[in-house]
Amino acid sequence: MDYSKTSFPSLLAPNCHSVADLEHGNFTTKLPQQLRLPAKLDRDEYIASLKHTAVAALASLYNNGKDCRVFNRLNGSFNVCFFVEFTQCGTRWAVRVPIEPRLHKPWEKLQSEAATLKYVYANTKIPVPALHAVGNDAVLTDDETSRQMFLISDLVPGSPLTDDRLERLAEADDATQRRFFLQLIGYLQELRDLEFPAIGSLMPTTDDKPAVGNILSFSADKYQLEQPPCTSAKEYMSLQYDVLVRHVAEPAPDFSVADCRYELFALHTLREPFREFFQSHRESGPFVLHQPDLQPCNILVDEELRITGIIDWEFAHTIPAQLFTPPLWVIYPKQNFRQLSLTFVKTLFSQPRHERLCRQWYNGSKFNLDFFFARLIRHPGDLNEAFMEYLRKHLNADSDQAESEFFERHPEVAVEAEQKALQNEQWKLRPRGLPEQLLGRFGMAICTCTTKERVSTDKAAEDGEFGEKFRFERTQFKSPELAALAATSLSQKPNAYSNLSRGIPLGRT
Repeated sequence: MDYSKTSFPSLLAPNCHSVADLEHGNFTTKLPQQLRLPAKLDRDEYIASLKHTAVAALASLYNNGKDCRVFNRLNGSFNVCFFVEFTQCGTRWAVRVPIEPRLHKPWEKLQSEAATLKYVYANTKIPVPALHAVGNDAVLTDDETSRQMFLISDLVPGSPLTDDRLERLAEADDATQRRFFLQLIGYLQELRDLEFPAIGSLMPTTDDKPAVGNILSFSADKYQLEQPPCTSAKEYMSLQYDVLVRHVAEPAPDFSVADCRYELFALHTLREPFREFFQSHRESGPFVLHQPDLQPCNILVDEELRITGIIDWEFAHTIPAQLFTPPLWVIYPKQNFRQLSLTFVKTLFSQPRHERLCRQWYNGSKFNLDFFFARLIRHPGDLNEAFMEYLRKHLNADSDQAESEFFERHPEVAVEAEQKALQNEQWKLRPRGLPEQLLGRFGMAICTCTTKERVSTDKAAEDGEFGEKFRFERTQFKSPELAALAATSLSQKPNAYSNLSRGIPLGRT
């Protein structure tokens, strides 16, 4: 591809300062938009505020007043899941409460998840939990003026297919592996058969057929993006490329200049392939429902490794059929699970009823572009690794040579990579242990508006390094608001600032 006539807009924030500037206070307090953190209540405080007795009372309300107790609780990335058992009958339910500080549009996400579960339950044999209630009017804390969202469903039996169970599956006999994959492929086939007129997330309606609403995804939520439903696959790919741009623009504390160069090289090289991926005859559909987080831990199994449930349907949405793929852990297996990937393929080809999936997924090409783009859309963090394989297998190009030629044509991108690496160093200097309210309200201004003192420690001296500690009692804030908020936070959390400052990964996750 010839990049000589292509110009690339900068992905960097406008206010990138040197480390020396940062340490001496020579910087502006105006923050780049992508470095701001949302001003939201601390996650741990939110979780701690939820009362078990209130959750049990809520479950009882939706089961004819039957007594129940909370017997377990799990905290996930986006939800707190309470497991309740009804005393007389032994029935078990799951009450999921969204962690609202972690979500951009928690109610829209919860409504979509409920609509998806209801539709999949009614139209397939996929073992998803039966839905009992969804709402946003529960009082689950001591603050009776606030209301919490909830989703109540059956508790699906089984245990997550964690690494130890996956190892058991890898060591199991052929019959056990085949039975497992026959189940999994059957469920994937049922999902593939659910076609819709547009790309987006399912939303509830007054009848049994859901509407297709905004595209809700992990990435859209993380970057607080508004992605309306679309009927064009090209439009969808354009939206996903924008997500990739957002990802690359994020601080990556561990990325060197070389890492930044390669990532920018990959991003710019893939701009046109993203736009050209869909041919005209495939652009308008079909669009099918997929579960984007079908990791082993979201597959429940019994002791004999039979699938008993598929969970975590939040952020499920419809996609172009070409991007409907096997789970990524099957396509890109870990070294010790490669045999399972082969068994998946053998099982798929052994069943004539799955011929359409066979043709779509394994068409004999050396490099499957569908798998490649699906991987980048679901896991933008895989960009560098996936792109290296793309160059080698799809373009038959030498990675080092292609990168060198690109930067010869575009030296301005090389400069941008150096600035981006500097920005990563700046990000590392943020103080550790700050409460989320402080970071959330002022973002990087917390570190860029303070003076820092280096303190040598015995261990650091042995290592030839300096331990870095922020001494907030001597901090000079350039903003009275910052000073007041810091003083309040210190009084509430006096031990929150005792750690050595090594930087916390509030950039990429």
